[in-house]
Amino acid sequence: MLSKKEMERLLYDIYIAESVMERDYQHFNTAEKKEAYIRKIFEAHKTTQAQWDTSLSWYSDRIDIYLKINDSVKVRLQHRQKEIEALMERHRAQMTIDPATLLPSYILPKIGRASCRERV
Repeated sequence: MLSKKEMERLLYDIYIAESVMERDYQHFNTAEKKEAYIRKIFEAHKTTQAQWDTSLSWYSDRIDIYLKINDSVKVRLQHRQKEIEALMERHRAQMTIDPATLLPSYILPKIGRASCRERV
């Protein structure tokens, strides 16, 4: 059976995997692909499906412990989501073009209304 810490780590990765599979349904469009992905997570945790099933059953019989584990996982997921959002915001900020940093040859000349009419 998995310890509380092992269960928390595995549950965290399984929740992420389920989210990935739900969002990337084109790559996880069969039960076999989904099972293979979960199997890789078990391998990474040096856990078997049988250990997972036994542990999940044991913890669900002790719902107070399971809920504490689940709350810890939820906090970790929320923390990670905030980290990712901050990273994405920094990335978006870097993608914004500041006209002051452009070379003069890339800056369009300021054209007044009269000049625009003459060109048309």
